[in-house]
Amino acid sequence: MAPIRQRRPDKENRLKVILDFAASLLNTLRTRDIPSSLITDVYGYLDDIPAGHSAAVASQFRDLDNFGTDLWNLSSQLKRDSSATAELVCLVRAFACLLLDCAQQSTEGSLRNALRVFKIAMRTTKHCLDQRQLSLAGRVVEKAAFYQELLTRPSNPDFPANKMVHVELSREYFILRTTVAWRQNRLDLAELMLSKLAPSLNELDPVSAESLSDTLFEIGKDQYNKKEYVEAVRWLEKADDVLTGQNLENLSSDASDLKTSIMHSLIRTLMNLPGQDNNERAWNIVNNLNNEPGDKLTVLLLKLDLLATDDSSPLQDYSEVLERIIRTVHLTESNFRTIMHHVHKLKSRNSDMAFRLIEMLIFERLVVAEKSEWVEKASVTAIWVVTTSTDIIDCVASLEKLFETLNVKLIKPLGPSATHAGQILLWKRIEGSYSQEDYGNAERWGRLALHSIFESAGELNNGKLQR
Repeated sequence: MAPIRQRRPDKENRLKVILDFAASLLNTLRTRDIPSSLITDVYGYLDDIPAGHSAAVASQFRDLDNFGTDLWNLSSQLKRDSSATAELVCLVRAFACLLLDCAQQSTEGSLRNALRVFKIAMRTTKHCLDQRQLSLAGRVVEKAAFYQELLTRPSNPDFPANKMVHVELSREYFILRTTVAWRQNRLDLAELMLSKLAPSLNELDPVSAESLSDTLFEIGKDQYNKKEYVEAVRWLEKADDVLTGQNLENLSSDASDLKTSIMHSLIRTLMNLPGQDNNERAWNIVNNLNNEPGDKLTVLLLKLDLLATDDSSPLQDYSEVLERIIRTVHLTESNFRTIMHHVHKLKSRNSDMAFRLIEMLIFERLVVAEKSEWVEKASVTAIWVVTTSTDIIDCVASLEKLFETLNVKLIKPLGPSATHAGQILLWKRIEGSYSQEDYGNAERWGRLALHSIFESAGELNNGKLQR
């Protein structure tokens, strides 16, 4: 790699230095023998690329365009064969794009070439965004602004014949600018770019509509994570409006999932806002989702979340929704944890309901599916529900029935870990009854702890319980 030359103030000499560096960069990248200092070198030359019209630039149009084209194509090869870091690929693309822009803005640039540079600028911006090179993305997309305005001028002689192409590219540009502005934490600028699209939102092609909706959805999620719930609702509603304005038959299969995700996020956001009207809006969305094809488990979980946040909602409704989930859900580790989470929440309000549902889960689903590990976890939870409850009428009888049924249904007793956890919970009730001189109940709890379902307990533990 040639050493960095002393920079000179006049445009002609600056341009010569840039072209010498571009030639050196091209040769270095072709050899794939990339020095560690190359990224720093490229950054150093980005600011030196001339901008605007000048005779000096016009005289070097061909070299600038050729180097820009060759470096752009080479960057694609570097990306494919992974012979350069993601940052260097982004840098080379940005450098190439700025060379092409410098050439185009000279007096030699044609409208056809302007269209090519516009497309390359947007592709470069997208690539930089994907690689989280926000500074480069912002720099390149600002160059694209010139071409968007140029190509959509009514006075542009090429505009009438290619109006649809230019208009669609212009829409793509404003979507991209909206994304860049959001990533730069410039929601005011994102709003401005979105306003440029507002008159033609319903005219977006399906691909552009999905792209814009996805961007607005991400902005909404970002605002939710920042606890800016009012703003989150506004952006999520914008995301939904874009998809709603489309003919669903023309959208991809991913659009349905996107719309569902938007609705789910909107519901959860509304749940964080005070006021009965927000609660009603959330319920309306849930009920609409329930009437549409899709993942019913997610809808049921949203219902549970809404019911859990509303202390005035009937507890029976919460129990019935959870029961429906238990009866119908596909058994996975994630779904099992979700069910157990909601059993814990139900237990805090009604232990009897929680115990009934955990029994149903164990015997109607887990035992039948031969999920021994989950059976043990659920059984210990059932013991915890009963031994820590104050509203189950006959705790000992409830557990006796549970243990007897487990004894019949299971091929072998509970394992050592579940046995140890269960006996500890029962031992606390034994001690509690004994300290209150309720020796009859202490004995009943003790017999439960010695049940054959706990056969894995060691002789030392059983001896302690027998005493």
